[in-house]
Amino acid sequence: MARKSSELNTIDEIGPLSVPVDGLSASKTFKVKVPVPSGADRVSPKTVSVTVKIVKGNQGQSGSDTSDQSKSDQTTSGQASNQETQGSTSFQNIPIHIQGLSSNKRAAIQPGSVSVKVEGSQSDLNGLSASDIQASVNVAGLSNGTHQVKIQLRLPRGLTGEATPKSAKVTISDKQKTST
Repeated sequence: MARKSSELNTIDEIGPLSVPVDGLSASKTFKVKVPVPSGADRVSPKTVSVTVKIVKGNQGQSGSDTSDQSKSDQTTSGQASNQETQGSTSFQNIPIHIQGLSSNKRAAIQPGSVSVKVEGSQSDLNGLSASDIQASVNVAGLSNGTHQVKIQLRLPRGLTGEATPKSAKVTISDKQKTST
């Protein structure tokens, strides 16, 4: 958190985080402490998970992780210089917003928040905060009653995420008319 909002506006990025990759022959996840940038008192999250995936030399862009079946003869530091380090981080208590609710209806939702695991490039994850993540359920067209509705996530470009739980129980009913 910045001491002054004007100081927060001057923070463009947090310097690169490093993980030791020498000698790795299989994919590994590291917990890395996020440094507090100059002008800030603290950061959130305090740590992020960084996963280094080891793949065969010509399969680096295939999207499949074959590290468990094969060992790479290339050094991981050579591969790391050609690809940006990928990682993941998790956020708790992201509120679920209800979308598409008719003005004459009301809705109750359980749970009211989710945990979200976000994956992407380490540089994209470094600046990510809980306010950048939006979770919602779309109830447009649903009738009165209780429904299991899939939770949808909106994340900054380049990041992917998974909500836990994946759906929420939404109970829809008519609004009570108030008498004056």
